[in-house]
Amino acid sequence: MSGANGYRVRTGSRLHIGLLDMNAGLGRVDGGMGVGLEAPGWDITVKERRKGGGGGPYQIKGGGWTYPDVIRDMVEPIRSGMSPKGQYEIQVHKSLPFHVGLGARTQLSLAIGTAVARLEGMDAGPREVAVMVGRGGTSGIGVIAFERGGFIVDAGHSFALKRGFLPSRFSKAPPPPVMFHSKLPDDWVFIVAIPGVHPDTNRRMVEGMSGDAERKVFETHCPVPADETANIARTVLMQAIPAVIEHDLVAFGAVVDSLQHLGFKRVENELRGVEGKGLMRLMKENGASGCGLSSFGPATFGVVQEGSRADKIENAMREHFSKDGRMGLVFRARPSDHGAIVEEL
Repeated sequence: MSGANGYRVRTGSRLHIGLLDMNAGLGRVDGGMGVGLEAPGWDITVKERRKGGGGGPYQIKGGGWTYPDVIRDMVEPIRSGMSPKGQYEIQVHKSLPFHVGLGARTQLSLAIGTAVARLEGMDAGPREVAVMVGRGGTSGIGVIAFERGGFIVDAGHSFALKRGFLPSRFSKAPPPPVMFHSKLPDDWVFIVAIPGVHPDTNRRMVEGMSGDAERKVFETHCPVPADETANIARTVLMQAIPAVIEHDLVAFGAVVDSLQHLGFKRVENELRGVEGKGLMRLMKENGASGCGLSSFGPATFGVVQEGSRADKIENAMREHFSKDGRMGLVFRARPSDHGAIVEEL
């Protein structure tokens, strides 16, 4: 056990721009491209508590509405994967909505797991913690965003190791290796609009894609056509990565736009339906360089240079959700250039 009484962990979130290869014909599967966001994110403290007080290894406080129940269900992989000797109190100060495309489950799993690992005296970084808590089995974007932020392209997994097309929750594969990582320009921002999330409480008012429903989508729609996968690979290698290196926002936006119609991202957009497409169209009309769906959504984002166009897009999103009783969360996010902040109490 460590000498610390507890840890405070503050995370960002992430946008998942797309999976790269859900065909696996070359022997690898998954691969991902995405970006870590400075905010919003989780802010939690994990403290040791006296044994024998009841409630099992973890006691959850704060978080609002049903988060304690959701988190209790979520910490089971942490408990079984880490076998902690101590008992802990988890206090939630700031939260993310689950299953909307921001990677909330991965960020919280890693935040709790990192704090518990340190309190248990384990020498474990984010990737080791991810293995213990069962994250990163499909996309590595969330794990790498927690570790160091930035723009990320991961290399996916050996198909022989993973043995199927599966979401992270059902995969035992470790987080994939990083193929490319870079800071994004400071004046690039992401305007994010999430339908069905209460803007004051972060409560998700409609069902998100998760669990068995998500697994069924993977099983039904994979493998995707090889020619689409080849087009994605060429787009990422010869357009996305050079655009980031050269700080070319127009080219980067064109990549985001084109990927919406290819591979598994095409499937995700088809399942999302007309609402997501309408939000992307509205963002483009108001000056976004590129627009996309993060993971399965419903989080929809536009990338734009900071300034008047960003203001215009954000205002258009807020006006959209203010009409006809619609509900949605809108925020402006800067790309992160660091990982989660972990402080000893």
